[in-house]
Amino acid sequence: MKKIDSNLTLLQRLKNAEHFDLMDAVHDEVKQHKDSIEGISTVWNTFYAAFLKEDELYKISLKLEGTSEVKAADEKRDATFLELKREIEYRQYSKTEEEKAAADRLKHVLNNYKQANTAAYAENSAMLTNLIQDLRAPEYTQPVSRLGLSALVDRLEAENNAFKAVYRGRSKEDYLHRQESLSNARAVTDKAFLALTDALNAIYLSNELREKDETVRQTLGGLIDAINSYLLQSEKVYARRVPSYKTTKTGEEGTEEGTDPPVPGEVPRFRMKNPVVSGDPHPNFGDSVGNKWSVEAEDPEAFSAVVYPDAAGGTVYFDGQEEVPAFPVAGFLTADDGVQVNGIIMDQAEGGRNWYIRPFRGSPANPPRLIVDGVTIAILEGVEYPDNMGIE
Repeated sequence: MKKIDSNLTLLQRLKNAEHFDLMDAVHDEVKQHKDSIEGISTVWNTFYAAFLKEDELYKISLKLEGTSEVKAADEKRDATFLELKREIEYRQYSKTEEEKAAADRLKHVLNNYKQANTAAYAENSAMLTNLIQDLRAPEYTQPVSRLGLSALVDRLEAENNAFKAVYRGRSKEDYLHRQESLSNARAVTDKAFLALTDALNAIYLSNELREKDETVRQTLGGLIDAINSYLLQSEKVYARRVPSYKTTKTGEEGTEEGTDPPVPGEVPRFRMKNPVVSGDPHPNFGDSVGNKWSVEAEDPEAFSAVVYPDAAGGTVYFDGQEEVPAFPVAGFLTADDGVQVNGIIMDQAEGGRNWYIRPFRGSPANPPRLIVDGVTIAILEGVEYPDNMGIE
């Protein structure tokens, strides 16, 4: 007997574009048949209203994310970064030994951030912030001054801050914190979708057991098949981003190599390396990490496919403590090519915790969770606080 196989976990894990595409397909399919199906007017009207609201907010999010103001601010800071890079590299060939030595020292710092201008927005911001911090460290004050780069560094900081201001608060309504958010709208749509599919399943079952109307059977059967096909396609889209789910699916037309759909309640787990804390060197962030610390995945390819870029705006929660510590995601670590994400950066300062006041370990039995918009998208196994974070 036919039934729509709804999966709330799948709906929650889809990206905004994927979620909207699925709901758009369901909307178009049901709209064609709603007038010939008795008993769904109430649930249809609720779903339709929720879908329209998600459509509205999704279009707003696209407009804000791709606004020309954001792009212009990003291009401006990237141009200044490249100007700084060219100036340092040019002065490496100076005929003055003092200038050449100063340029060589600054080039060593710059190498840690050489792909900053090609990184994603949030990652770009984090890398430029750390570059500026490094260049202003006491040991580099003289080389920067020797090459006359102080004003250029100041300009880069101002432009990076200007970008962050535009990117974080790019609407008068403070879009990132407005109550009527896209994530909330998605939750309302999901609830309405589940109610709609439950109603369609119930009507189909009732007809099979009682009325046995062939027209209803054909109409609802075709509708159920169509919605299931859209759900299956969404599962495949999600599964391509989660290489840890491997299986073989067999359909009526043959066998297809693919990946398992998400299992309800199952969250991707990643083994992580020991954290890099303030004062420890890292290939992308030099010797001064400031108030940020980072963890790297043992399987960068799988981690990148699942976590990036969904983690932007998320928070890492360390469970198993009397008071649960929480650290916002401040950016991403990248491989040498500047593309593949192999870890995340967390902001200790925004988390409001002082390592030297309350050192503790994460609970191995209840590992840290990466949560975005109230949904756990990854479990970070093996992440523990050292007994002392290196700050006296």
